[in-house]
Amino acid sequence: MSKNQLSYTIQKELLALNDRIERKIIKNKPYSKEASIHKALLRQLHHLNQTERRNKIVKIFSLLKYRSV
Repeated sequence: MSKNQLSYTIQKELLALNDRIERKIIKNKPYSKEASIHKALLRQLHHLNQTERRNKIVKIFSLLKYRSV
């Protein structure tokens, strides 16, 4: 699975999870299990995006290094 597909899948699951959490809040039911899953998915998505940004920055600096030579 590519990073883009993984990111899309995580975002889709987060939306579905948000809906489940909202329904439980409306029904006044506990939602701690869903909240912990939500937190883990957000962490995974953040890590994925952070890695992509880091790779882009390294690529830009490496291009600049070779241009100045």
